[in-house]
Amino acid sequence: MGKIERAIKALEALPPERQDDIADMIMELTEALQDGPGKSVLTDEQLEEVQRRRASGFQTGDPTRIDKLIARLK
Repeated sequence: MGKIERAIKALEALPPERQDDIADMIMELTEALQDGPGKSVLTDEQLEEVQRRRASGFQTGDPTRIDKLIARLK
């Protein structure tokens, strides 16, 4: 049994409302992928926020820095 078949079997074991939620997510992802490479799955507002943060000097998390912060908070 391939991955798709296993995924469908797992999906069928869920309650109908969860099946619908996951089906919606799958459809959104496949539609985004069909739009072609480089097409973002972010909304225009989300893209604007990313651009705003980049312009303001926002730095992505450095895993080592985050690990040190967590260790300090323990």
